[in-house]
Amino acid sequence: ANPNDVEIPYRYAQYLRAFPLATNRANLVRDADNLMDTMLRRNESEANAYVNLYQYRQRFGLSNVDVDLEVALNTFPNDARFVVFRAQREITEGKLEIALGTYQQALEIDPENRNAYLGLASLYRRRDDHKQAQEVLQKGLKEIDSQDILLRLELADVSIDLGDFESAGSTLKKLDQRLALIAGNL
Repeated sequence: ANPNDVEIPYRYAQYLRAFPLATNRANLVRDADNLMDTMLRRNESEANAYVNLYQYRQRFGLSNVDVDLEVALNTFPNDARFVVFRAQREITEGKLEIALGTYQQALEIDPENRNAYLGLASLYRRRDDHKQAQEVLQKGLKEIDSQDILLRLELADVSIDLGDFESAGSTLKKLDQRLALIAGNL
């Protein structure tokens, strides 16, 4: 399948909904929603179609977002992205302990899911368990990429919370080197 089959309609629907100068906003919103529904019907076997539909409805606060997530979880039970979305929903519902287990479930499915590591670390930080957050982020760096920018940023922040300024400095130095390398390749 062509990834553009789900990505282009998703981006265009976001554009239609967010178009600030629209004179007939209601029509643009209706067209955007219809576009997303059509995209899903044409790509029902593609997990990315469900990811985009969920993120679209979530972003714009549309109804059926929870139903979409449940359908996606049932259709693609081994896709960690949907398990992460469920953990995020549990957090908004105040079910923090359940969300911890859900993030861990996502990591069992996909040990390289960056959002699961970041979400899990964030939850540990909310519980003032910065040491556990640090361990989660270090594991993420081992599993995904030791130079992962987002995980490194979060790890530096957690190290500062722990008062481990030497570790934070080392992490930030590695991050600076990574960013310099990326900038040099532009």
